[in-house]
Amino acid sequence: MRNEDELFTYKGLKDDPVDMRLASYVNKLPLRVRSRIHFERESQGVYRYHRKRVFMKLEGETIIIRVGGGYLTMDEFV
Repeated sequence: MRNEDELFTYKGLKDDPVDMRLASYVNKLPLRVRSRIHFERESQGVYRYHRKRVFMKLEGETIIIRVGGGYLTMDEFV
């Protein structure tokens, strides 16, 4: 049986910089927060967050997410 930490560990695709940065961001969060954050990769830069489709890109080392007509950082979005 896997422990809770393994259950809520996001594994990014090595050839996708956005996905690897997302994995790094999510896996640094406390377990209680990680257990409520559910990103599912659909394609490069496109994710399902719960029931919502979101578009992500990197600006430097920061993930930004398209929301309406603008962008939010990951911290603002989550």
